[in-house]
Amino acid sequence: LESLTKNLCQGLGLDAQIHWVEGCPPTVNDFAISQSVRRALVDLIGSEKCLSPKPSMAGEDFPFFMEQTPGVYIWLGLGQESGGLHNPNFDFNDRAIEIGIAAFFAILEGQLGKPE
Repeated sequence: LESLTKNLCQGLGLDAQIHWVEGCPPTVNDFAISQSVRRALVDLIGSEKCLSPKPSMAGEDFPFFMEQTPGVYIWLGLGQESGGLHNPNFDFNDRAIEIGIAAFFAILEGQLGKPE
């Protein structure tokens, strides 16, 4: 790649330098925590709404946090009418805020116990 880039640029009277940037590490959920999170979310919204997405090649910086402490990366569904992420038709589904907050409280209670 370096040779090809250098030769192509040279032919155009340009100079090029390649700087390799390491990408993000893969997102790998902690198994025990993911089981606890799933139980909390199934109790909250039911198993039919707790989907396990297929593996994705999407980049994410959350794994850098999980290098410091075990964790779980979850997706909050916004519904089909929201449109896909990262496109001009995306429209955040405001109704997801309430369930997102409830989900995080359920997860915290599952990890830490209910407050007294």
